[in-house]
Amino acid sequence: MYKVERREKVTESFMLGDEVLSIEFIPSKMLPRYRDALKVLESAELKQIERRKSGAIPSDEELTEHGNAILEFVAATMGDENAQKVFAYFENDAEEMISQIYPFVVDVLRPRINQIANDAKAKRAAQYTGKPNRRQRRWFNKNKRS
Repeated sequence: MYKVERREKVTESFMLGDEVLSIEFIPSKMLPRYRDALKVLESAELKQIERRKSGAIPSDEELTEHGNAILEFVAATMGDENAQKVFAYFENDAEEMISQIYPFVVDVLRPRINQIANDAKAKRAAQYTGKPNRRQRRWFNKNKRS
């Protein structure tokens, strides 16, 4: 008999002032946006690192790009509704918001999202009963998350 189960809901709580935000992870909705935002954020951070190494001062455009990448990443990880509440709480003070929110996103949310993605991938791989062909093995090895 084939058994169908619903996914376990995964939530994280985040205290914003006196309000507790509940962040619910829905992989099918969240992961594509998360991956896109992560790529943009990583490229913006690499640009910042290269500028610091060369001793040059980042331009306003680069700083804006990096800030927008962080804001999009926060929205992708926390959800649009919670991100709006965070932006309103900090009254558009991006520097303070980033210093307060970014560690939570990187240290708590990012590993949790990666765990969800890896669990889903492992579950899909376990459902496959045949021997994977070369293309499938390469895809699974290439897309492993650590």
